Amino acid sequence: MKKILIALGIIIVLAVLYKQSQSGGISLPFMRVHMVNPLPQSSALYQQHQAFVDKFNANDKIIAKFGGTISSKGLFAIQKEMHRRGALTLPRKQIIGENRAMVAMMARLPQPSCAKLARPRDDYDDALTMDVLSALERLPAKHHKSMTDFMYDAMVADVENLPAIPVNQDTYQAALRDLGRTYHGESAEKLMRVFADVNAANDADACWAINSLMTAAEAMPANYTEALMRHSWSK
Repeated sequence: MKKILIALGIIIVLAVLYKQSQSGGISLPFMRVHMVNPLPQSSALYQQHQAFVDKFNANDKIIAKFGGTISSKGLFAIQKEMHRRGALTLPRKQIIGENRAMVAMMARLPQPSCAKLARPRDDYDDALTMDVLSALERLPAKHHKSMTDFMYDAMVADVENLPAIPVNQDTYQAALRDLGRTYHGESAEKLMRVFADVNAANDADACWAINSLMTAAEAMPANYTEALMRHSWSK
């Protein structure tokens, strides 16, 4: 579940371009990342997404975190860890809002892209990013804002080294029992089989597994959802 939640959080950050000052090759001290908005100006989400992009590009501490990184995979790894660490500091209301947005968005993804979310990745995927944005364009704008606010606030929390909110272990155990009541028999076996080797699973099964798991988490009491999320990020 940890990999799923992290992946869902970071796909929305989109394309990162390199701006570099150099003389005869790459000069790492002058490397600077710059986020760009891939949405057309005709998109209903263009202005809202541009506000997110502008906040990112204006935050020197966040930009500095990526300084000197010269590969897409390197940027992805840094961002993934920033999301994991920063997400642990955010309040329950924000965690629930992001989870609700993710569930709504996944239901509108093409099956191949939905399946990608269940599989581990170590790099950005432009096609997946655009499918996610397309899905968000078909939803109320509040869902896009929930996801981008969550991502930005997690990055800020990371660079500011804000303290993590601990997992309530009693609530976490109760949430696991709740999941146990949701998955039993054939559905439990299928879920375990898919996630035992999700790369080998077909798209239909991988998409079912992630949709089912995230929907089950969203349907729980809010404190159960929060505990599951926090526990997944804390490992």
